[in-house]
Amino acid sequence: SGADTDISDVIVPMSTVLTHPSIKMSGAAVETIVVAGNMDRAIGYIKATGGAITITGSGRLRLYVEGETSISGTATMHITPSPAGAPLAVEIYANGDVLLNSCVNQTGNAANLGIFGTKNCKVVKYTGASHFTGFMYVPYAAYDFSGQGDFLGAVVSGTIDVTGTGDFHYDEALTKKSMPFLLGYRILNWEEI
Repeated sequence: SGADTDISDVIVPMSTVLTHPSIKMSGAAVETIVVAGNMDRAIGYIKATGGAITITGSGRLRLYVEGETSISGTATMHITPSPAGAPLAVEIYANGDVLLNSCVNQTGNAANLGIFGTKNCKVVKYTGASHFTGFMYVPYAAYDFSGQGDFLGAVVSGTIDVTGTGDFHYDEALTKKSMPFLLGYRILNWEEI
């Protein structure tokens, strides 16, 4: 239609004063965050080239990352409710670029994993073979989805580039979640290459 769209900025709903150390890991290291009720954490950065970051428990975790969030190489991130079937929701507020090759949301519900990018989040990449189940609101970022894994959820970004053999599926269940930034948007142009 040629009309400009006013996309809302991400408002970080918590203190951005760093409360926990940055996460830097490689090899077979394991970093576990146990969620009990509603929790807020603010850290400097995530740089994982190996090992596993596990977010487990029951409740809601809001995680603010001041710098880059990078999970690359053989590193993985798992969101695992404990006990099984318990409600667990994770919101990641990224003030830097986000580079993910494996992020497994074992709740199976896209509404339980949200990645929000501030104006400083300019690049978001999801690569690799694992499936992503969640939503991303990264309005200032160039989003690159490549690899073999499927995407189930929704994305609002500056641009989107989908390559590789993975499929992209919009999760209609997200319409039941109160996410005003996802309402009123529709695909205006689609080009299969």
